[in-house]
Amino acid sequence: MPRMGELERQDLNMLAMYCLRVAQSAAADPWQAEQAKQLKAQWALFIGHTHPPIPGLNSKEDILAYGKELKRRMVSFLAGCPMSLFLPDQTAVAANSKTSHATAGRGK
Repeated sequence: MPRMGELERQDLNMLAMYCLRVAQSAAADPWQAEQAKQLKAQWALFIGHTHPPIPGLNSKEDILAYGKELKRRMVSFLAGCPMSLFLPDQTAVAANSKTSHATAGRGK
């Protein structure tokens, strides 16, 4: 499980991407997938190009407060998920990196 501090340092866009990965993960249980999908949808509404982005968010202070609350909920949710649900498999990343390096010189 990731540490809260590591997740808290991420911006809202990265947290939304992590939620999307959990929602799409075959390894996520149905509750995790649904929660992740809801958080991702709330993020999409929040960054939407309508003004206000969400009804009731009329002032800059309201928008900032909602963003902080959404981030808090995302961090709390993701902290309870195994990292394997939202971070790339490090062995696959390492293998891809080695393959890229090995084939890089073949076209000369």
